[in-house]
Amino acid sequence: MLTQERLTAVRRTLRPIGFAMPSIGLSAVPPVQHQIEAARRLEAAGYRNGWANEGVGGKDVFVQIAILLGATDQLTFGTSVTPIWARPPMVTHAAAHQLVEAFPDRFLLGLGSGYDFMATLAGLVYHKPLAQLREYVTRMPEPVPLSDSPAVDYPTILAANGRRSVRQAGEIADGVFPALVPPRYVEEIRSVLGDDKLIIVGLTTFVDDDKEVAKIAASQSISQIFAMQGVPYGRVLDSFGYTAQDRAEGSDRLTADLTAAGSGATIAAAARRYIEAGADHVVLMPVAADFNSGVDKLESIAADVTKV
Repeated sequence: MLTQERLTAVRRTLRPIGFAMPSIGLSAVPPVQHQIEAARRLEAAGYRNGWANEGVGGKDVFVQIAILLGATDQLTFGTSVTPIWARPPMVTHAAAHQLVEAFPDRFLLGLGSGYDFMATLAGLVYHKPLAQLREYVTRMPEPVPLSDSPAVDYPTILAANGRRSVRQAGEIADGVFPALVPPRYVEEIRSVLGDDKLIIVGLTTFVDDDKEVAKIAASQSISQIFAMQGVPYGRVLDSFGYTAQDRAEGSDRLTADLTAAGSGATIAAAARRYIEAGADHVVLMPVAADFNSGVDKLESIAADVTKV
């Protein structure tokens, strides 16, 4: 973990609202030149913090981020998130260190245990994911034969939605990255972690000036997400009074509390609720038909969201 002095420096690099590179499924990889052009457009629009996801196969997020950092001047980039199944822990540590060495104060490492199918793709076994994530983080800086192990000089943020995973992140990492949670839960997370940890919130975002169109799209997407096997969000939502029916139907209440849907001003207001609840940074995760339209949507709301 970083010293408080270093973590404070990282916090200063984070604007209230950033963006995730649009993705259509975990394996959809747009051409590199399209990604470079997108990052430059979003930087020019006023964003200063970008994020990129990863599955197992399809792309290497560290290569992707190295390209995007090299192609931009002011953007920071973080992984949101890389699954522990994608590479050995010492390799992740070395890659993160090299990115920070090449681009000081412009990289954040987001890690998560992902899903069981990811472990299967990597030829590994998904079993007790909390313990596996702890072991992975612990092993990252271990020395390897014929090579020195560099110091941990990058922030480590763990994907954490459940209460046990939040507590564990507070013990072994610099912060947490929850998603599909209400602002009330962010208040709880902040009370558990205190002021010395980062809270980065992923906010599923539907951009449309027609609020009803955006609301319908958000409702449909929420119901589809919660229909997936292994989705880790149910128990926390139950504790705040959301029901299985809310999740199955993508109810108005659930959709309004977990997503941002509508115009730029509406999305900025939704993100602001998380900041006021204690988040350091909100990542807009746009839902769009394709990569280019996702970039267009992020660009169209930049004037509103970068003022927060």
